[in-house]
Amino acid sequence: PPGTQVASLDQAHAFRCSAVLPRHKWALPVMWRDSIWPDHTFPFGLCTSGNVQGTVADAFVDILDAHDIGPTPKWVDDFEFFRFP
Repeated sequence: PPGTQVASLDQAHAFRCSAVLPRHKWALPVMWRDSIWPDHTFPFGLCTSGNVQGTVADAFVDILDAHDIGPTPKWVDDFEFFRFP
């Protein structure tokens, strides 16, 4: 409707905010300066990272809905907030 406003939120470091379970760290090594280190957060671009962040985003939208904030469409780490007149 006329007067509707929308704001967009892109969680810039979404994947760096999602911790990896200790038992899974063996599968996410990082090589740096000829040494191998475990990664403690999900690397951006890992094919399974999107699902992990999607789960966090779903919980965030559920919390917003519980407080009558919405609708809040999302795509992984991008959110759209609408305000209707």
